[in-house]
Amino acid sequence: MQLAELIIRTATDLIFVTRPPGGHFDLTGLQGGVLARACRRSFALMCHIRESEGISRTGISKVVSALVEKGFVERGTLVSHRQVVVIRATPQGHEYVDQLSAARASELAYFLGLRSSEEQAVLRQAAIIQEAMNERIRWKRK
Repeated sequence: MQLAELIIRTATDLIFVTRPPGGHFDLTGLQGGVLARACRRSFALMCHIRESEGISRTGISKVVSALVEKGFVERGTLVSHRQVVVIRATPQGHEYVDQLSAARASELAYFLGLRSSEEQAVLRQAAIIQEAMNERIRWKRK
């Protein structure tokens, strides 16, 4: 397996294996990703989300409608460009993401605690390198 494939697979797996089962953490991966993106910014343009996720207008509309129904985001338009649709995370959406992040971090911390200090150091270095790569990819897309 190529290194790029391994990184993608393990990063994706990490998201799902640290997802708390049951409870109110019931969003799809795509819905969770869109909500997390909306929480990181004051607002997110639906066209940018659609393009980055590689889904159709209908697809992103369904995802956002489900999030609106759950009370996690609000849909609106830009004052200067009424045809540009934006989403904003609601306080409930921010709370959901915070709770899910805390649950994932707790789960991951437990399993990291089972690793040796040498393995933890390797994982720490890998995470630093991965974050630098992510930043470079984000910068390249701009």
